[in-house]
Parts: sequence; structure tokens; C-alpha cells
Amino acid sequence: MIGNERLFQDVAMLLDKMGEDAEAKVQTNAK
Repeated sequence: MIGNERLFQDVAMLLDKMGEDAEAKVQTNAK
């Protein structure tokens, strides 16, 4: 397997971005 660590980093960044988007939506709905 080549670039397994790279793949993990990409997935972690993607999940982090999704988490931020979800958090932003919650804050928007709360107002």
C-alpha cells in the first residue's frame, strides 16, 4: 500500500472540514 499515511491525512482533513461545516450550520440555525 502506497501513501496510506497520506490517505489517512486526507480523510482526517475531510472529516475536520465536515465537522466545521456542521458546526457552522448549527450556529446559524441557533440564531
